[in-house]
Amino acid sequence: MAMVGGILAALIIGKNDPGFIHNGPLAGLVAVCAGSDVFHPLGALVTGLVAGGIFVWLFVWYSTQKN
Repeated sequence: MAMVGGILAALIIGKNDPGFIHNGPLAGLVAVCAGSDVFHPLGALVTGLVAGGIFVWLFVWYSTQKN
């Protein structure tokens, strides 16, 4: 469910960018992996949504920063 949340967040926030669609699920899975045995499926979905959204937002923010 965290992977699904990451995909949905990357689709919505990342505006269908293939790079975000491939890395959003990874962000969701990384965020949920430590507590995967205690997460409720809806909690894992929300965690994946948040992690995927944070990934896309930070990637865009970091790539627009000047050195």
